[in-house]
Amino acid sequence: MKMEYLGNRELLKLRKTAFLVSSTISSETVLQVYDWATEMRNRGACVISGFSSKLEQDVLHFLLKGSQPIIIVLARKMYKVIPDELKEPLAQNQLLIISVSNAIRQSKMTAMTRNRYVCEMADRILFVGVTEQSSLYPYKNEYRNKLEKIYDTIWQKGDPSSYDGGTLSGLKVTDVMKGGVSDKIIFIFPRKISLLSFLFCIFAFNIKS
Repeated sequence: MKMEYLGNRELLKLRKTAFLVSSTISSETVLQVYDWATEMRNRGACVISGFSSKLEQDVLHFLLKGSQPIIIVLARKMYKVIPDELKEPLAQNQLLIISVSNAIRQSKMTAMTRNRYVCEMADRILFVGVTEQSSLYPYKNEYRNKLEKIYDTIWQKGDPSSYDGGTLSGLKVTDVMKGGVSDKIIFIFPRKISLLSFLFCIFAFNIKS
């Protein structure tokens, strides 16, 4: 695999959370992701993703308004012209762009290569809307047992609780099913829509408009 880098390669040394989204997700799950993105931005946590799907792009637009580190992994060759919204983060050493393919445009094969690279580089992975029919399902299974610590981290309804050092409104982190599932996997489950989610939807829509 030929790699090409643009930006701050020191970001690769940070603890990274991968963000991988299925093509089919519910509107309620979208709102939960917006809550998650808000928390990641507030915490200054590093997020790595291809940011290629509609929801992933919306989250990227939002994260770029903050100052936390971001790693974008392209399933195509490196940009010839840097998108305007990426220029300032690059100048501020906030961003790293990685190309894992020489292809002119993204394909199913290069997307698979990109997704595997993202999973391998991440310390934690957020899979959103992944079912057995999803192209991401094999990665969810493969990376369950990769880490030494084995347990299932689930977001459930409940009182606010810490998630990896942060706080998520209305979510509770619970460890269950000892053995068989890695702490590298984070699952999103439905819950009530928060005011913050609603406001984020409006914010994200205004950015895209």
